[in-house]
Amino acid sequence: MARQSIVTVMVEREEWVMPPRGGKPISRKAHFLLPALTAEDDASSSMGLFPNSMNESSGSSISSTQLPLKVSFDGWRKPTDRWEQWVSQMRPRYQSLWEGAGISDAINSSISTIIQHKDVVLELSERWCSETKSFIFPWGEATITLEDVAVIGGYSLGGHCVLQPLESPALKDIENQLKEERLVIGRTKASRACQKLWMDRFMGSGSEIEHEAFLSHWLSRFVFPGPAIDTIRKVVFPVAIHLARGARIALAPAVLASLYRDLGLLKRREQISVRKPSRSRLTLPDKITMWAPFQLVQVWIWERFESLRPLGVRTTLTTVPIITKWHKAKTEGPKIENLARVYDRSGKTFKWRPFTGCDYYQGFMSELYKSKQVRKIAVYYLTEALQNYVRCIRTSELVGLEDGCIEQYMPQRVAMQFGLDQDIPVASRVETSLIGGNNYLRPFLDDVIYVPSRFSEPEVSTRYYTWLKRSIMIYLEGQTTNRTRALV
Repeated sequence: MARQSIVTVMVEREEWVMPPRGGKPISRKAHFLLPALTAEDDASSSMGLFPNSMNESSGSSISSTQLPLKVSFDGWRKPTDRWEQWVSQMRPRYQSLWEGAGISDAINSSISTIIQHKDVVLELSERWCSETKSFIFPWGEATITLEDVAVIGGYSLGGHCVLQPLESPALKDIENQLKEERLVIGRTKASRACQKLWMDRFMGSGSEIEHEAFLSHWLSRFVFPGPAIDTIRKVVFPVAIHLARGARIALAPAVLASLYRDLGLLKRREQISVRKPSRSRLTLPDKITMWAPFQLVQVWIWERFESLRPLGVRTTLTTVPIITKWHKAKTEGPKIENLARVYDRSGKTFKWRPFTGCDYYQGFMSELYKSKQVRKIAVYYLTEALQNYVRCIRTSELVGLEDGCIEQYMPQRVAMQFGLDQDIPVASRVETSLIGGNNYLRPFLDDVIYVPSRFSEPEVSTRYYTWLKRSIMIYLEGQTTNRTRALV
């Protein structure tokens, strides 16, 4: 297989393509994300490129309600009335700064209440594959991308890594003040850095560090929640201090890293459930806790699977970020008895690009996704919008706020979600000496970047169509095997 440069984002070549659900092939210039097979590569040799664990990672053999381990989505936090009041108090003073730091939309998203429908999320999670970082359906792959996190939750794509240290003595002094305040609250009867007491201490206080305290509360509760619940986390203080000075921090990749991490935990929960119990195995906990903001996953489901949407929500409503459109949306009507069937039979109705067909798309999408055909944009016109687009469509490593939380990002497996054509993807460990946030911000060598129109209908290469059909056979065989194991 030909070696491809990690700094090249996409390739244009003449290829036989066809609609993803089948149809008459045509030959035309197609645009594929890299890494993918080259035109000279033999597709028949690529069957091993699909994960070897597909039999275990695709499709559950039993219902999510039958799994023995309970799941608690503790990162799925609801706003309180006082939090909404604090946001309203701070917005007039800091709105322009929030916009400059790229967090205005994300703060707005924190005052939206997304009602939890756990069964819908758990059923989807059973299709997660930790090797491909995608959901594997009988009809193809799809995943939560950086674009989804940015558009749904309003999180910033550009800026420094979340692990950016505080370098000046003045900034370190502010961090020490926040830590001291946290210790004081921890000495109360609450015996912890309670978020409610933190709000009591700083809300409307006029303190010199009220803004940093406000952002620390926001980050701890809505962006990077973690053990223990409803506490102010020390790890967010540097991020809050940078943001309070208008510095841009790339929150989107860090949030997505936490989602990928927890989806992997949910997948392992399912795999444990189908194994025979062993006397020698240590006692397993009866509950696992998810700390990522899984409300983003639920909105992702609603945006792409029409049959699972709450009734009465205006899908063309102009709102940014998109999560605010689903504020307090309730699922009405008869309960869907077979969610697995809905997911597995949605190939023809799945919304590959739900955001571009409506009037509410804004930000870098509104600047780039026009009504014209595919446009070629020279890289010397590298606007912020184009940089964000490139970050969404190229492979990288996503660095989370937690120690050791680094996840692979593989958009080349779901190119149709960006309006681009799909070819057989290649395993995409990013070959670079750069690590962490530097990997995410690395340069690229493309002379031009191809941007599809907002109405572009992507297609698949004929060899991808054949490859996927064969992979589905493996998928079905794996389901049968897992079902047999569960019954033994």
